[in-house]
Amino acid sequence: MPLIGNKILEHDLRAWLDEQGHYGRSAEVEELELVAVQRPGWVQVFRFRVRAKNRETGEWDALRGLARDDERAKRRADRTAYRLTLDDAAHEAAFAEWSDGLLTLRRAKADGDRPGATAGGGAFAAAALAVGGLLVAGAVAAARWL
Repeated sequence: MPLIGNKILEHDLRAWLDEQGHYGRSAEVEELELVAVQRPGWVQVFRFRVRAKNRETGEWDALRGLARDDERAKRRADRTAYRLTLDDAAHEAAFAEWSDGLLTLRRAKADGDRPGATAGGGAFAAAALAVGGLLVAGAVAAARWL
């Protein structure tokens, strides 16, 4: 089970899969987990694994990649970028690029499927929740002023 997931991003991932020639609605999202966050939480990087049926071949493809979500984007189309990775080296390179300067889940690069891969995840989750908690607390405070 992911430390921190995102149902809205899962919906957007399915829509993106539709655009990329797969059946997004029937896709099986095996993993969608927050692995990096930039303070104060606007930029987030998620790791995903999906099984999706290819529209052209009818075969089920196992897809793996990253999603980078920037909540500051004004247009929804500019908000999330996706990158499919074919092997561990490509995944690690993409993760290194997109997570540079962000708080990261320890061992998030290529170890997502190994036991104990989320070691140290508690500290990351606490930091991510603290960032999210500050945003919620700020929103509550702002709402009280209005």
